[in-house]
Amino acid sequence: MANKAFEALMRLVGSIVKAPIKRFWKSFEESCAERDYLHIVISLIVSLICLAGIGFLFVIIAVKATEIILSNPFPFAVIAAIVALYFHVADEKKDKSKADVIATESVVEQLKKQASSGYPAMANVIFQCLMSCAKDISARAPVFMKEIEVPEGHYVIREEYGIYLYQFKIDKEDMHTTYDEGILQEFANNIQYTLHSKLHADAFPSIKLHDFQDKYGNIYDGIVIVNVTDFGRYFLIHTAYASDAYSDYNIIRQRKVNEEVGSHDTEDWDSKK
Repeated sequence: MANKAFEALMRLVGSIVKAPIKRFWKSFEESCAERDYLHIVISLIVSLICLAGIGFLFVIIAVKATEIILSNPFPFAVIAAIVALYFHVADEKKDKSKADVIATESVVEQLKKQASSGYPAMANVIFQCLMSCAKDISARAPVFMKEIEVPEGHYVIREEYGIYLYQFKIDKEDMHTTYDEGILQEFANNIQYTLHSKLHADAFPSIKLHDFQDKYGNIYDGIVIVNVTDFGRYFLIHTAYASDAYSDYNIIRQRKVNEEVGSHDTEDWDSKK
């Protein structure tokens, strides 16, 4: 607020100072066109007098203000200190906000680099798993890896959790059938079981993935199937590399799911009363 008020005051002062100059140049252009040189001289003299008057007025205001301040400096010193403190706090908040934005952008960029570098291996694993288990999830087995790629993007960033999720698609066997959350979770479990079997059978010798144990003692495969979503014509599959960040994300996600299930159960119970 103080910054805006100061800027408005400076614009007002600037407008006052520039008014005689603008008037002179306008009169100068008109007089030149009419070859009225006497009017040019008169306009110049008037403009200089106006500028001198404005300058003299500012000097008087400055002198009077100085006299008032020196006659009783304490209130003005307090006001100046408050204004200075306000500007300091405002600048600190602005700098912190900029630093937070830069930090967030750097985290997102780092996650994007990690996601891009890990995509080829993830795509190879998921492609082979889907070829093997497509019939178990009511889908059509892909023939080429291009079939499972999502045109909108190979991954999504969840910067609030510090993770990235890969996304793949597989065409449904029957696009007219809609599957509920329970069935979709079974499909995710089927893909995870196929993935688990292949990883432990060393089906991907060029990819070194080991079981991951988080800080809570939970054991994950090196790659996890996060969820399966029915998009009508195809299933969208989200996957991730197991990590502490993913473990925290998964716990929060499961907690939200349980809360939603609990709220639905309460509504059903209330409706039966």
